[in-house]
Amino acid sequence: MPRKSFNAHFAERRRKKCLAMLAAGAAMIPVCSSLASLLGQQLYPANYPWNQNISNAPLVTNSAAIIAHIGSTIKIHPDWGADSPANGSSPLYGIPYNVVHGNSTAKINVTIDNYPGESDIEPVPIPTNAVIEGDYQDGPNPYGGGYNDNQRGDSHLIVWDEDNNIGYELFGTTRPADTNLFPNTDGNELPHTDGKWHAAQESVWNFNTNSFRLLGETSADAAGLSILAGLARPDEGLPVSQGGQGAINHAMRMTLPGGDVTSRVRANRLALLRTLLKEFSTIADFSEIVTEGKA
Repeated sequence: MPRKSFNAHFAERRRKKCLAMLAAGAAMIPVCSSLASLLGQQLYPANYPWNQNISNAPLVTNSAAIIAHIGSTIKIHPDWGADSPANGSSPLYGIPYNVVHGNSTAKINVTIDNYPGESDIEPVPIPTNAVIEGDYQDGPNPYGGGYNDNQRGDSHLIVWDEDNNIGYELFGTTRPADTNLFPNTDGNELPHTDGKWHAAQESVWNFNTNSFRLLGETSADAAGLSILAGLARPDEGLPVSQGGQGAINHAMRMTLPGGDVTSRVRANRLALLRTLLKEFSTIADFSEIVTEGKA
């Protein structure tokens, strides 16, 4: 993964999460319902690995080694939380996503600074007042993306085009008004002088197809996988009585403790996904957790 040298700047920060689940996608919707529903559209076909029920699937041959490397006593902790403007400048829980009408929202060219060679450089339908990971619960965080005090951290910007079922995922996003760019691959923040949208990396996902990135290529989450496809969303986690569907029928993202498993399984990242889910829980178990928790 080409991001390894830069990961040194924040690897310790991520390690401390120790298998904390990346919290439910926050309901940030310039155009859509109050539950940030994906309108019944499925992200990826039913036979895509994210959507397969692997309760009875066989383990990969090196499953024991992978789990031992992670830690066989590690448990999953769903870190749910409720956002409220009353919480002021407290950061948003989890990773927010923006839902737009891609056929009518103007697409904006984003300058890709850190990983243009492994990015899908396409115009993005960024809505007005788009919400970015690390923003405040009562509005934008003006200190930019990065890892200094008060900054937005990974600063992911996720946009889902409901008209075409396409996801746009940006890592290290810089708003036009931010004073500095997201840290470059040397960890340095450079002045932001052109007043344009910037990002460190861009991945575009056509959720209508069984599409994958090339093996070894990075993505907005540095794992070669979609972020949005693995989030626990309010529209699926809430019970039917509250306007949700009451079940999560796909794999979910999680943060692992210290230690890097990607070097061992980079050539078969989907096998790793199957192994982790098979070992730690079933999709049904996740559904129960989310239905009972706060989304």
